[in-house]
Amino acid sequence: MHSDDATINSLPYAPFTCTCLPFSILLKFEPVSPNHAYFLNLFYIQTNCSKYTYSNLLHNFAVPPSIHGGPSKKRVNESSNLELSCNATGNPSPNITWFIVADPSVTLASGEVLQVKNVSKNDSGVYQCMASNGIGRDALFSWIVAVKCKSINTNAMSVF
Repeated sequence: MHSDDATINSLPYAPFTCTCLPFSILLKFEPVSPNHAYFLNLFYIQTNCSKYTYSNLLHNFAVPPSIHGGPSKKRVNESSNLELSCNATGNPSPNITWFIVADPSVTLASGEVLQVKNVSKNDSGVYQCMASNGIGRDALFSWIVAVKCKSINTNAMSVF
């Protein structure tokens, strides 16, 4: 803990109102990183409102997973590669699992990116990524994937 002879107005979060009861307490959260870590600043203000004592505690908050999705429709040409990204956040960092809705009992892959090489018309469907970290509910995001089949040139065919 620190003590300071400075006035209330010199506090890092000034100005604020002192109630001048036997003591006042001010709590302030200050983010220190994008991964949900915060300083919890606790200020204890003495009766005469001219001195304060404070302590800083670093706390890492648990946050349920969320997925920040882009377009939910994807068109890909037959024989090309399909790549979908699942931009998930949470604390602790979520585990990501991929499924196709037609058969959710089968896990396609784990990790942030799903890659399907040399797609065919059978790869069309609804794909889902699920983010889970044991905090709150799992998060889901879906893509509708359409495979554009190669056209057959009927002019090149001969008829007997």
